[in-house]
Amino acid sequence: MNRSLVEMARCMLYHEGIDKEWWAEAVNTSAWIINRIPNTVTVKTPCEIVYQKKPQLKNLKVFGALGYGHIPDEKRRKLDAKAFKCRFLGYEDGVKGYRVLNVETGQVKIVRTVKVMETTSTGDFMTEVERDDKDEDVAAPHVTAPSRGQTQTLTIFNDEVVLLQHEVTTETAIVPAPSHPMITRSRTRYIEETTDPEEAEGR
Repeated sequence: MNRSLVEMARCMLYHEGIDKEWWAEAVNTSAWIINRIPNTVTVKTPCEIVYQKKPQLKNLKVFGALGYGHIPDEKRRKLDAKAFKCRFLGYEDGVKGYRVLNVETGQVKIVRTVKVMETTSTGDFMTEVERDDKDEDVAAPHVTAPSRGQTQTLTIFNDEVVLLQHEVTTETAIVPAPSHPMITRSRTRYIEETTDPEEAEGR
């Protein structure tokens, strides 16, 4: 068997988690795709060389992808489902249809219309993301009180609290620490005498 067919079939099986028992379907789909890939020598696809026209690639679908196969009107009643869950297996030669696997019965069906959910991952067939709507206790960010001579600005962006602190320049009188108690008392008396205008005038 051609190595390219085997490699492509293996990748398709493992990509979607398909069982190895469907290897024949994977190989057939690989051959169908390779026949529509341009050749490096002729710069044409095998189908173009044989049929003298470029192949249509609008019906390309992901092997093993989950989807819905349409049920014809003549095969169902009014209240029956119009589609069945399936996996895409490949293309049917000679007819306009697709080979799909019915996930409920395990049978291979040929359908003309199939809606393939190519973006749906394996095991998550048309399911919605479950979200926990319960209230959760979220601890508030701890912000320390600003010290004297500082201001705080809280900026909330993308659920993050950014603490910006900057010092405010203020004019303060710096008095050196006294070196002796006697000097402290004398300086204190001097300040009181000079800062009290009534006592200064009386004296």
